[in-house]
Amino acid sequence: LVLEFAGVVEPALQRECLRGRDRGLRGIARRGPPGLGGEHGHRERRQRHQQAVLLALQLARNVPLVVTGRAVVGERIYCLDVDSTLGARVATDYLVGQGHRRIAFVSGPPDHPDALQRLDGYKAALAAARIPFTNKLVVAGDYLETGGYAAVSALLDARVEFTAVFAANDQTAFGVMLALHHRGIKVPQDVSVVGFDDLPTSAFIIPPLTTVHRHTDEIGERAADAMIDLIERRTPNV
Repeated sequence: LVLEFAGVVEPALQRECLRGRDRGLRGIARRGPPGLGGEHGHRERRQRHQQAVLLALQLARNVPLVVTGRAVVGERIYCLDVDSTLGARVATDYLVGQGHRRIAFVSGPPDHPDALQRLDGYKAALAAARIPFTNKLVVAGDYLETGGYAAVSALLDARVEFTAVFAANDQTAFGVMLALHHRGIKVPQDVSVVGFDDLPTSAFIIPPLTTVHRHTDEIGERAADAMIDLIERRTPNV
C-alpha cells in the first residue's frame, strides 16, 4: 500500500506526484485531504496530519507500507521524502548570489513539517552569507495563492523593505507575484521571486517563475518500484 501525504496542503503538487506514481504503477491507493486555509484550517490540517500518521502506523501492522511526502518512523514503513531544508537553502543561496540581502520568506503553515524545514534552509543560507535573520521578513502563508498574496500585501502595507521573495512553494509564489503586480512592482526588475516545486504551470506565467525543481516523477516511480519489491518479498531500496 502507498500512503500519499502530499495532499495534506499542496493539491497542485499532489496531482504531479500522483501522475508520476500512476506512470510507474496503476491502481496504488492514495490518501490526502484537500488544502485548507486560515487559523481553523491550520488546526484541521494538523489534526488530519496526525490522523494520517496514526493511520500509517496502524496499516503497517497488517501490510508493508510505502509513504511519500513525509518521514514516518515505524516497522514495515518505507518512506520517500524530499530534503526541503536543502531545497530552501539552494533557493535562498541563489538570491544571495544575485546580490540580494533583504530577502523575504513567505513560508507554509507554521505547524507543517515541510514549512519548518524550508524555514531552516532559509535561515541556514542567510547565516552562511552572514546576513542577519530578521523576523519581519518572514510571513506565514498557507501554500496557496491567496496566502502568498496576503503575505506580501502585509509586508508592503507594513513598509517592510525587501528586494527578493522566496516563496515556500510555487502556488504561494503565484500569489506573491500577483500582489506585487497590483502594487505596480515589476518582477524581476524591482523584486526577484523564487518558488519551490517547479510545477508545470510555473513555466507559463509572465514572467516565468524561477523555482526549485522537485522530482515528482521520480518519487512516483520509486514508490511504484518499492511496491513491486514488497510484492516480490524484497526489501525496498528507499
